[in-house]
Amino acid sequence: MARFIDLVRVGWKKPPHVIAKWLLRKLKARRAAKVLPGWQRWLGASSMAAALDHESFDALVATLKKANPFPALTQPAQIRNAISDAAQTEIFARAEKAMRLDIEMLGSGPVQLSRPIDWTLDFKSNINWSMQPSLRLPVNNLKRPSDIKVPWELSRLQWLLPVGQAYVLNEDEQYATFAKEIIQEWMIANPVCRGPNWVCAMDVALRGISLVWLFQACKNSDAWAQPEFLESLIKQFILHAKFIDTNLEYADVNGNHHRLEAFPSPSTPTCRVLNWFPGCYSSRFRSTCVCCKVFACFHTSFPSSFLFHCQPNRLFLSPLCLATPDL
Repeated sequence: MARFIDLVRVGWKKPPHVIAKWLLRKLKARRAAKVLPGWQRWLGASSMAAALDHESFDALVATLKKANPFPALTQPAQIRNAISDAAQTEIFARAEKAMRLDIEMLGSGPVQLSRPIDWTLDFKSNINWSMQPSLRLPVNNLKRPSDIKVPWELSRLQWLLPVGQAYVLNEDEQYATFAKEIIQEWMIANPVCRGPNWVCAMDVALRGISLVWLFQACKNSDAWAQPEFLESLIKQFILHAKFIDTNLEYADVNGNHHRLEAFPSPSTPTCRVLNWFPGCYSSRFRSTCVCCKVFACFHTSFPSSFLFHCQPNRLFLSPLCLATPDL
C-alpha cells in the first residue's frame, strides 16, 4: 500500500506521456521476466549460431573473438612492454588478492569470501537477498537493514579484472582458469531475472562489460577453449543484452541512472561493445560502455566508483569546452 501511495504521489506531477512511458517500460520488463528464463533453457549452440546468422557455433565464436571492442587487448606483447615493472607488480598483487577472495568494497573493510561465493549476501549486514523473481524484491524497503548494492557490486565482477590482466601479462593458465571458475559459479547461482543481481539494468551492463573484457583477455587460453563453457558464456552475453534492452531507465520517470545517449558515437572504440553484444541496441548500454571505458586499459589504480562517476562529468565538460572557447 505504501508503494502504491508513493507511485500516486510521484505520478500526480507527471504529464500523461511520461506515465505512459513508465507503464510501457514496466510491461516490457514484466514480459522479459517471463520470456528470458525460457531463452536460458532452450538456447543452445546451434540455435544461437542460427539466430546470429552464422553457419556454426565455431564460426560465431571466431567472430566474437575477432570483434574485440577493447583495442589494447589485440596487442598483448605491446601491453607487456608498455607497462612498467612497478605497475605489473601491482597488477599481480591485485590478481593474487582476488584469487584469495580477499575483497573490499563500499566501505566494508577487508572481507574474506568463501567458495562457492554467496552472490546474494550483503556481507556488511550478513543478510541474504531472496532468489525470488527480481521484480518482486523489496529494493526500496527502508525498513530492511540491508543494502542491495553490496551483492550488486560483487556481481559486477570488476574485482575479477586484475586476474584477467595478470593472464594477459604472463599467459599463466592459473589466472584464466580461476576467472573461468568464478564466472561459471556466477552463472549457475544467478538464473536470469531471479534474485538481486537481475534488478538494475546499469549493474547488468557493468557486469556485461566485465564478462566481455575477461573473454577478450582470456580467449586464447586453454581454460577458455571448452565448448560447453563458451556456449554458456555466449548465452549470458545474449541474456545480458536483452535484459538491458527491456529494462531501460528514464530520468524523467524514475531513478538517477540518467542516460548519456546524446553524446557517445558508434565510432567510439568502447561503444563498439554495443555492436559486439548480440541483440543489444540500448542507449543505456551504450552510455554505460563509455562510462566504464577505463576497463579497456590497465591503469585502474583508483576506485571504480570514482571513475564511473568522473567519466560522465568529462563527457559533459568536453562539448561545453568546445562550444565555449573562452571557458
